[in-house]
Amino acid sequence: MNWYQLEIQQIFEKLKTTERGLTTDEARERLLKFGPNRLAAEGKISRLQILLHQFKSPLIYILLIAAVVTFFLEEYKDTGVITAVVLLNALIGYIQEVKAEKQVRALKRMVVAKARVLRDGKEVEIDGEAVVPGDIVLLASGGRIPADVRLLKTIELRTDESMLTGESLPAEKKTVIIPEDNLPPGDQLNIAFMGTAVVNGRGSGVVVATAAQTVLGHIARDVQEIEVAKSPLQEKIDRFAQAIGIIVLVAASLLFVIGILVGEKAEDMFLTAVAATVATIPEGLPIVVTIALAIGVARMAQHLAIIRKLPAVETLGSTTVICSDKTGTLTKNEMTVRLAYDGEKVYEFGGSGYKPEGEILEEGRPIRAIADHQMALLLRIGLLCNESEIYEEEGDYKVDGDPTEGALIVAAMKAGLNPAEERNNLPQLFIIPFESDRGYMATVHRQGDRNVIYAKGAPEKILELCSGCRYGICEDVLKVANHFAQAGLRVLGMAYREIPAEQVEITAKDLQTGLTFAGLQGMIDPPRPEAIEAVAGCKQAGIRVVMITGDHAVTALAIARQLGIAPEEEVVEDLAAKPMDSLTDEELLSLTQTVAGFLALRSGLSNRQPESITGKHVRAMSDMEFLGLLKDLLAALVKRAGPEGAVRHVLAGREIETMSDSTLFHLVQKVSVYARVAPQHKLRITQQLMKHGEIVAMTGDGVNDAPALKTAHIGVAMGKTGTDVAKESSDMVIADDNFASIYRAVELGRIVFDNIRKVIFFLIPTGIAAIISIMATVMLGLPLPYLPAQLLWINIVTNGLQDVALAFEPGEKDILQRPPRNPKAGIFNRLLVERTILVGLLISTGVIYAFLHALHQGMSLEKARTIAVTTMVFFQFFQALNSRSEMQSLLRMNPLGNPFLFFGTIAAFLAHLAAIYLPSLQWLFRMEPLTPVDWLRIGLISITVIIAVEIDKLVRRIVTSVYH
Repeated sequence: MNWYQLEIQQIFEKLKTTERGLTTDEARERLLKFGPNRLAAEGKISRLQILLHQFKSPLIYILLIAAVVTFFLEEYKDTGVITAVVLLNALIGYIQEVKAEKQVRALKRMVVAKARVLRDGKEVEIDGEAVVPGDIVLLASGGRIPADVRLLKTIELRTDESMLTGESLPAEKKTVIIPEDNLPPGDQLNIAFMGTAVVNGRGSGVVVATAAQTVLGHIARDVQEIEVAKSPLQEKIDRFAQAIGIIVLVAASLLFVIGILVGEKAEDMFLTAVAATVATIPEGLPIVVTIALAIGVARMAQHLAIIRKLPAVETLGSTTVICSDKTGTLTKNEMTVRLAYDGEKVYEFGGSGYKPEGEILEEGRPIRAIADHQMALLLRIGLLCNESEIYEEEGDYKVDGDPTEGALIVAAMKAGLNPAEERNNLPQLFIIPFESDRGYMATVHRQGDRNVIYAKGAPEKILELCSGCRYGICEDVLKVANHFAQAGLRVLGMAYREIPAEQVEITAKDLQTGLTFAGLQGMIDPPRPEAIEAVAGCKQAGIRVVMITGDHAVTALAIARQLGIAPEEEVVEDLAAKPMDSLTDEELLSLTQTVAGFLALRSGLSNRQPESITGKHVRAMSDMEFLGLLKDLLAALVKRAGPEGAVRHVLAGREIETMSDSTLFHLVQKVSVYARVAPQHKLRITQQLMKHGEIVAMTGDGVNDAPALKTAHIGVAMGKTGTDVAKESSDMVIADDNFASIYRAVELGRIVFDNIRKVIFFLIPTGIAAIISIMATVMLGLPLPYLPAQLLWINIVTNGLQDVALAFEPGEKDILQRPPRNPKAGIFNRLLVERTILVGLLISTGVIYAFLHALHQGMSLEKARTIAVTTMVFFQFFQALNSRSEMQSLLRMNPLGNPFLFFGTIAAFLAHLAAIYLPSLQWLFRMEPLTPVDWLRIGLISITVIIAVEIDKLVRRIVTSVYH
């Protein structure tokens, strides 16, 4: 029910209550009917569930089946190795998830412990859980609101709703009804919402919703009902594992059938098929994937990105769209004065946030503002007509009170005014507090032998109180104020008036006229400088950044332009200065889209109709005339096309409220800024982007972000300003609230995926080569080139070190210049498929050749197998080097760029030497010593895999350069 649209008496009738509140008996009955005023906690996930979750992978299923089969075939070594791999993989994943899972029930804690209500006409304090619909609640500064409350009375009441709406400024509450339909919570100014805080003032209201029926309760329900999206990596690994399982099953069956057809015993061929299956399955892949993700977790933690779920490491790297909250994420959540106007000149303020550092510029030149009497007065008014304080805590400057007033204090400090000295020199004698209905506040100060009134408020309100301006020209003030507002600034006007020393107290009547207008100050919650760089980096990486905020559209668009999320308006002016026939197709398209976007944005603010072109000859028009005509035509097209056909930059929550999912589906690919949105809007935006096949990362810090954080492929919460609700719904927490950390995490996520793909490219061709070589020798009627124990040794001496080492491979230089991967593409792209076939056939050919050559030389079967095994081992050594990059030549890569791989290969080589020359290992693996000639032949055969891949890389680089 839209309680904000109802009169107070209607609400009393519907809730069957009065201004005196409920009786104790009525409250008891309603508590039984509606239940306690608390939010249902999400079911706790047991550690057993976390452990079992680690085994939910098709590849793990295949390995478990292989372990069971080898156990019944009494191949206990294979069983032991496979089981150890599975358990180690599960252990690493379990430890990471248990460590990250905090088990905090944040939504439940959002309900306040105590509340003051009227019961039986008397003020009493009760448990927050005992509040029921119909209760009359009393609100005071510093407290939290226990339920959704329709306000009855307010005295300077302002609430901090940033955790719910995303708007940085406190909401000024009122009691009058609001007739508009479909208002988001941020615009329901006569409702105080559960869980929000009272910044200042007092009020009372009737409880209209408790527990799950509140706005906060709806968010809690959405969070619980939403299914967590499966990460792209999980889906790709699952698909890949299923494909590998089918291939291995078909290959093993084919090997078994071929063996029977050529006269081999069924029992022997079954053992051979099982051995080939074990050799082909990349049993090291699950653990390497987990290790690669764990390495990503560690690297991201160094950059203050805390991963709560392992797959989130890679998911961010494959993200195509980042939906970001504005307040505190892209901006500093600290109001800052940017421009000031003293009635004659406009001044620009440097710096950002509450740190009192930054130059003051006049026409680009630094000035000493305190030396300018008029400018100093303007800033002094903002400093002293003020109820807030700036204080320093652990090197950070913070505001105690209203963020807007904090910005005025900091602006004065930048000019050299000392707050303590100013308050001592001009002590405050009286104050008229700010009221939204009045639109201003005023203070009286002692100034020598006279008193002075300082006033600040909305420019139009302040001007009504003024009989003149300091420079005598008041007409320009509203134009400047409008110009400031179009830049997204919140504008305050300042005025003053001297009064006799004996007049200390004043009333609103005393201020109806006689003040002198001193100037304007415009402020904004500034974007983080590092966020601007991060957004630019995301664009270069092919990632689209979308701003979703509770702020007003004009402010949101101004910030989005500063961040580079929305195009700058100056694009039109820059292009308009050029002759139309000199514009390139891209510039003309940019001009057209930009003009259409601005006209669509302002279509509700202008009644200008397209001018008729009857009697005009287009070719005879000047460039500027033609540009004006173009604008008019585009305006007409926008009006005809409607919201789906228009090029939009901003979409408001009120529009989304009445919009169908199909309409929103078409718009989400075009709109880059969403303003005044409600929680359900953020969720719908995320869902529609996902329907387009986008990999969506949702960043946020408020309670309102929780459903979208949980729905998106990856939810990224802010660690400092983020609510516990947001953190618990997320996959990753940015400890420093810095959007730049997300950009760095994108790079690390891409490195993780690259490394996983490198591991797969290393493992799969060698597995294919093993089964092809076994199949070929069976078809040729020859003995197997290696025994099951030797296959096991190959896996240990190569896959046991090199595959893990590849997970530590540093990122390639161009990793952030590439576009995001196609979400529909698998782990293997076409390049790797073709190269896998090439390498698999080359290795199997080389092994068979070495094996046949040894047999033809009259060597024993054991030595021939030793040569075959060693050839396979060396092929894998070189294949590991090939896998370090898809396109870059191995000859241009630093051998010590991945020291783990370099020294791991040396260790594996020494281990293989031990297997060949140590008697105990010779007996275990049935190896025989090799001669120098044998080693030379093996080296020459196996190095062909590097030559072949280098040629392939060279050809592809040439083709790519020619194509581009």
